[in-house]
Amino acid sequence: MTNPGPDIQTSATARWETSIDVPTIASRLRGCKRVAILTHAKPDGDAIGSTLGLARTLAAVGVEATPFYLPPWPYRFDRVVRNTPVVQLGADDSKHTIPWEPDAVVVLDTGSWSQLGGVEHWLHDHHEKTIVIDHHLHGDGDTAPAKLIDTAASAASEIVAGVSVEMLGLESAASLPVEIAEPLFMGIATDTGWFRHSNTKPSTLRLVADLLDTGVEHDRLFANIEQSDNESRLRLFACALSSLEMHAGSRVAVMSLRGADFERTDAQPGDSGGFVEAPLAIAEVRVSAMVTETDWGATKISLRSKPVGDEDAVDVNAIAREFGGGGHARAAGLRIKKPFHEALEIISKALAERVG
Repeated sequence: MTNPGPDIQTSATARWETSIDVPTIASRLRGCKRVAILTHAKPDGDAIGSTLGLARTLAAVGVEATPFYLPPWPYRFDRVVRNTPVVQLGADDSKHTIPWEPDAVVVLDTGSWSQLGGVEHWLHDHHEKTIVIDHHLHGDGDTAPAKLIDTAASAASEIVAGVSVEMLGLESAASLPVEIAEPLFMGIATDTGWFRHSNTKPSTLRLVADLLDTGVEHDRLFANIEQSDNESRLRLFACALSSLEMHAGSRVAVMSLRGADFERTDAQPGDSGGFVEAPLAIAEVRVSAMVTETDWGATKISLRSKPVGDEDAVDVNAIAREFGGGGHARAAGLRIKKPFHEALEIISKALAERVG
């Protein structure tokens, strides 16, 4: 590996801001032999799509690249992985170690230490080799010396699409191989709620059109991801719905899941993904929360918001940051190191106070 060069602003490494550009990233990765790719725990569609897209791009230029996934793994993405070599790290090891020495490490769709539990010690040891590519409003600036942060991007997969085009020397994403375009399309589609959310912009749809030109079968992809649930997930969803509590004149909706709910339905931790969106279907609801009991000493909370009438959407990222979490203005998450019932009360009160 060559030195990072002047394009990396080492004086700004502690700040959550871009310190490297796409051509420099492409050049650095093209010169590697082995690259380790990481993303946040409980990977979602964008985390998986961006990591697979980058891994396949690197493979296309002769670089050995492996995505490593922190648990739990969402089974509905199995069909998208296809024959790409990936490693699903086990839940029984709190300090994971990548079994070989990479020339570079790329962290996608996060730059927060709190979302990298289990690999943070390994990342500290490989700090100078690490590149972060993310689209979130906030993160920890010391996760990497090289950061490409585009908060205007709809998804990390949108940023990776630009990196892939640059690495392969193409004019546009419409010329990408379909096996690279497919996971990138998936990442954008899932992070925009299949193009329903406010992060769907004209530039997003132009890129998506290019990805469709490669031959991506969007209807089959939707069926494989959104219509492939097992019975356990549906029964778990019923538990979540039955827990629904309304606050602040029905402007705040809170659902919750206990460990016993997962046991009773034979569901896995990753099966609750997306549940938080459901209460937004209620006309008056401005903010929705999904509160989940865990077995690792904290309560996990997902937040979503929407505009209602003449009122703008509540900034749930700001609320999450008050508790050490973060994300986007309309979609964020946090963990409260309190017992379940106490955490449920804390977040319900905080949301009710915010919507007034």
